[in-house]
Amino acid sequence: MFPATGKVGHDDLVVWFNGGPGCSSLTGVLTEEGPVKFNNVTHKAEPNPYSWTNLTNMIWVDQPAGTGFSRGQPKNQSMEQIAEEFNGFLLSLYQTFPKLQGKRLWLAGESYAGKFIPYMADWIYKHEVENQKAGIHLHGINMIDGFFMDDIIGKELPSMQFAQQHYRSMNISEADMSALEAKAQKLGIDDYVERYLHYPPKGPLPIPRNLNKPESVYSTFKNLAKKANPCFSPFYVIATAPCPLNSMGQNVTSEKAFPQNYFNDMPSIKPIIHADNKTYLSCSRAKPFKIMKKLHTQFPIHTVLPGVIEKSNRTIIQHGKLDYIMLVNGTSLAIQNMTWAGAQGFQSKPNKTLLVDGETAGLYHSERKLSLVQVDRASHMIAAYKPKPAYKLLQFLLGQIEEEDLIKA
Repeated sequence: MFPATGKVGHDDLVVWFNGGPGCSSLTGVLTEEGPVKFNNVTHKAEPNPYSWTNLTNMIWVDQPAGTGFSRGQPKNQSMEQIAEEFNGFLLSLYQTFPKLQGKRLWLAGESYAGKFIPYMADWIYKHEVENQKAGIHLHGINMIDGFFMDDIIGKELPSMQFAQQHYRSMNISEADMSALEAKAQKLGIDDYVERYLHYPPKGPLPIPRNLNKPESVYSTFKNLAKKANPCFSPFYVIATAPCPLNSMGQNVTSEKAFPQNYFNDMPSIKPIIHADNKTYLSCSRAKPFKIMKKLHTQFPIHTVLPGVIEKSNRTIIQHGKLDYIMLVNGTSLAIQNMTWAGAQGFQSKPNKTLLVDGETAGLYHSERKLSLVQVDRASHMIAAYKPKPAYKLLQFLLGQIEEEDLIKA
């Protein structure tokens, strides 16, 4: 837990989650939005001028149980069970630290946290009487490159368009692209985004009958990218050599984590942060988390997310345009396929320019308490690679700036 250090945000509390499931939020603290960041070249900790603690009180949580240094055994849990467990944690936290009571609470996170967070928010809202009595007042959520939709919409349907936009800069041959386009045409997704991403939407998204996983365009393009670039990163498609492990034991080319990291290489750190003396992995390899990811397919966009948007003061969905873990137009398709506050999707196309320090940083659009932001040249981890836009969007979430300020330098 880190207190707000600036002139604002002392009445706010942001709780941050990394994804996985099973990825430690210490990655968020030390490589993204914490008060210090590890330099990926020197591996030294440096002050972070864009620390979110400048704007708010912050807590980074390792969850579910078994993630990072958290205690407890990993379990195969439903999203509702995870939400109930987190609400129990909050109740204990607020009782232990009564100064938190009454602060405006916001939930934020990236990747698989886009699945956790809407269920957590929904649980808190559904148990509003108990939570408000305990001083827990949820105001909104902020999801970055989140898994709030299924892989078909988030990855497969927009994959051919993404490939056409980026294959030249990724050194993929014309011959390979021709073969990929033929496959996409066979599966019915060669021009899917152009045909079905409309503002306002024309109805529920149709899923092509020929779509099948063994012939995945998404996976084929990913394999072509790996062949063309040994340092290809699905997190950040323009990553190039060298591609070493960072200080948290992560390699941009892999979605796995390794035990060669700061906490294991410097064991004296563990007792200082009151962590158990165990091998730390930034993303757990525990089998229950793998099972959880495969079995629990109740994606919040079809269940709880619409209600959470309606009950919250503000919801922000951000997406980095150079992310291949989840595709930016997958998020757009998902939003246009969702009904909330009496209408399906956005009625107008996102076309407002996000400005940061006088430079264009992306596009945004807001309707019915939901804001979508597409961040230019940003990775899966926006706060790591593009900290300035992430910082400004946090100011917007917390109400420290207004929507019209997003188009101001």
